[in-house]
Amino acid sequence: MTSSSGTDKHLLVGLISDTHGVFDEEVLAHFRGTEAIIHAGDIGNHGGAEATPAAAELLAKHQPDVVVYGHSHTYACEELGGRLYVNPGSAGPARFKLGRSVAILDLPPPGAGERPVVRKISLSAKAPPKLPSSTGRKRRRKG
Repeated sequence: MTSSSGTDKHLLVGLISDTHGVFDEEVLAHFRGTEAIIHAGDIGNHGGAEATPAAAELLAKHQPDVVVYGHSHTYACEELGGRLYVNPGSAGPARFKLGRSVAILDLPPPGAGERPVVRKISLSAKAPPKLPSSTGRKRRRKG
């Protein structure tokens, strides 16, 4: 990909998932220098984990080199059928005795003959508290 500055250089993309209402300043420090950030879901309350027919159709139609997904809270990076699948893990509250993580995707310029590279970044074990607006509790109106 060509960067926003128009030069042929590597594009660094921050990958994050499963924040569940937590904003962690530590992530900002790790994403400094990235040109884009992709959030793979579960921003507030839980979402669904199953692939939809629409998602399968998009994959077949567009044939992406990299697919970013989340929901399992587990970091994963594997190549299947010439496509790279990346789950950056969870940047929200630690759950299921799993570590917290994000990732950086390094996309080489087109025609460079290089493959994308993913670097896992482990976060501190304890997440900051949830943001007040993301607790999922409904407030009753007076009157």
